[in-house]
Amino acid sequence: MFTTRLGYIEDVLVEFSKGGEVMRMMKMALTGGVLAVCLLPASLSAEPRIVVTQGEEADLGATFSSIDLIQGLIPQALPGDRGWHPVNTDPADQLPAFTDGAGMRATGLTGLLNDFPPAGEPTKLIRYDLPLPVDVEEVRVFTGNNNRDGRVFHTYTIAFSSDGGETFSPEIYVQSHPSGTINNTQFNQWRVVLSRVTDTSGRLATRVNSIRFHFYAADNSEGQTRDPFNGVNPYTGRDDGFNAPISSPLIWEIDVFGVPSEICDNGIDDDGDGDVDCLDSDCTGSSECTCNDPFADADGDNDVDQSDFGIFQSCYGGEFGGILTTSPYCHCFDRDYGGQGDGDVDMEDFNAFIACLSGPMIPADPACDDN
Repeated sequence: MFTTRLGYIEDVLVEFSKGGEVMRMMKMALTGGVLAVCLLPASLSAEPRIVVTQGEEADLGATFSSIDLIQGLIPQALPGDRGWHPVNTDPADQLPAFTDGAGMRATGLTGLLNDFPPAGEPTKLIRYDLPLPVDVEEVRVFTGNNNRDGRVFHTYTIAFSSDGGETFSPEIYVQSHPSGTINNTQFNQWRVVLSRVTDTSGRLATRVNSIRFHFYAADNSEGQTRDPFNGVNPYTGRDDGFNAPISSPLIWEIDVFGVPSEICDNGIDDDGDGDVDCLDSDCTGSSECTCNDPFADADGDNDVDQSDFGIFQSCYGGEFGGILTTSPYCHCFDRDYGGQGDGDVDMEDFNAFIACLSGPMIPADPACDDN
């Protein structure tokens, strides 16, 4: 639910994108002073859903977590990071504050980023490296200011990596409020803003071991939020008609929620989705789940013999018996429909195995499973 008490922005479209694909909010329906907004994808593919609440901390519907996936982790500052506002000198108000589960500290300066980044450039660039891969289900960002001004707004991007930061997914762009929204002593006077990013398909990203955030300036120093760009915003494809902002938010907390990713060779449903090891789509393409050529060479010694048959036997469930998970390799024995499989290891798969049998130390024919 995105809520506001400002009827004058009834017709505003709020946009965000994933990989450059624009998402649009439906026209806001003003009911009893509260604007209820539904999010529609610009295409039929699954897309992130962004829910924003604001006001006092009690109005947010969620609070700072001390048990999320990045609790206590200190991120790495990336090239281009512009440091901190000159008054933010206490180390506890800097990177540790993002994951301490505490929100605003008594200093009143917690998470205050540096002002005046060049137009279109972030002011804070950070990366969290996780100890174990996770499937990310939700990201929450809290920003606020005891002065109740435009520093409560936020704009940022998120990207995920499953290879330790070598490559990242397309960025998800988040702007907490429509450009032109005002928060100051005359309008609104919100103290804190929360954005919650989820995905309509259930998970934002799988097998994540690194998360990157880029935070931007948010307002014009008079409490009016704008997007970070002069001219067209490359994430939304629109020009909000304002100059880029110069004042940056105070990042009170970043929380990331999810579950452990599927480990592809331990026989356990680690992520709780009902699929184990190589039967889980999370493991598609992993080294543990790559089938040998021919498929019947389960132990990878270039022949198909009794040791391979022993592995096949342990995977055999019969017609409608499913694919047993005694070995991550079991899914490779489901050979029906030209190797596409039918969800079980049965006599048809046994016949395909026998067609590749070569005997010990006799090289198997890699073409035995080509038809």
